[in-house]
Amino acid sequence: MNQQAATSAGLPASRWTNTRLIFGSVVLLTATGFNSLLATALTPVLSTIGEHFGGGTIGALTAQNIVTMAAIGIMIGGPLLGVLTRWINVRHMLMLAFLVYAVGGSAGMYLDSAPAIFAARLLQGIGAAGIGITTTALIGEKFQGNDRAKFLGYRDAFVALFGFIALNGSGMLAEAAGWRANFGLYLLALPMLGILMLAIIPEPEKGISRDAPDAPKFSVLRLWPTYLMILACNVAGYMLYLNLSFLLAGDDVTSPAVQGRIFAASTVMHFVGGMLYGRIVAKIGARWMFTAILCGMALSDFVIGFAPNTFWIVIGTGLAGLSGGNLLVYFSGLLLGKVPTENRPQAIGVMYMSMYVGQFLNPFVATPLRALVGNHNAFLVVGAALLTFAVIQFRVRDAKQD
Repeated sequence: MNQQAATSAGLPASRWTNTRLIFGSVVLLTATGFNSLLATALTPVLSTIGEHFGGGTIGALTAQNIVTMAAIGIMIGGPLLGVLTRWINVRHMLMLAFLVYAVGGSAGMYLDSAPAIFAARLLQGIGAAGIGITTTALIGEKFQGNDRAKFLGYRDAFVALFGFIALNGSGMLAEAAGWRANFGLYLLALPMLGILMLAIIPEPEKGISRDAPDAPKFSVLRLWPTYLMILACNVAGYMLYLNLSFLLAGDDVTSPAVQGRIFAASTVMHFVGGMLYGRIVAKIGARWMFTAILCGMALSDFVIGFAPNTFWIVIGTGLAGLSGGNLLVYFSGLLLGKVPTENRPQAIGVMYMSMYVGQFLNPFVATPLRALVGNHNAFLVVGAALLTFAVIQFRVRDAKQD
């Protein structure tokens, strides 16, 4: 529908243009919510999927691998699509990413072979990487300075909202229509594709961005210290999501419903943190914000580690969402400010890979740690490491971030 068609239909061209701009903001604000659906749409039905594939250890591993294959797809797709997006129109790449996400994700509705579902989920993860890379690059082009920080924070709040709705709604959907219906949630990417086709979004152009360093032959390899930091922060940040359930079970809190409500505190506070992120950065600066995030994560681990009862674990879980939930916002803004426009998709792609490698490595670090020192003490050790890192990074990092 072009401007002439809009006018002939009784809608003034200027109003149609404004509507298309609103569509663009909706896409940028909500698209990465689909990434949170990768796991949350299936979390309540993992045991049911496991029973479908034979039950026992084999069935459980099959169900868990269906979830983790999407994360592997992001690890592969991040760097790959980041490079491809330098030569392919960013808007077209986002359209393709939505389509791949929907097709790969919905495959569980009709495929009955575990390897086939694994392959489809891998494909879906690659599509999710494309959604994250392209929308972040487009936000970097559309917004500058504190406006960018605010928008990234709002976007992250919507990611938390998607997760909260999915965690609470997907279980009811499965009870009403069966576990395969949960894979149908991924088809919601198709209406988003339709909105994108009508939307107006500023396209990144080749050349140097307005607020990035003058680097005609910029290479993302020079950012390896930042990517190493992203990896380490995600190893620590996923302490809650991958290990708290074991701590709760050790404290005789074994009910999935109760554990789900405890985890919901993280999602709610993640939403609050995203909404406030831009305002806080405007007052204290990016360097202090990162320090605050690390200290908040450390405090969360200390509260959980010392918690005498479930009430304090809920407090610690909320602190984790309020602080650690903003890691993606902070690192996205950091890279958008450092990297020339044409290199942003590649830099964001490697960022997503680093994040998911960190999440993948967490069990290999945390599980032996829990076995060595105990569930509660493991959180205390990670909290101490985060607090130490917060002090070190503040003293040595370049104040130019502000």
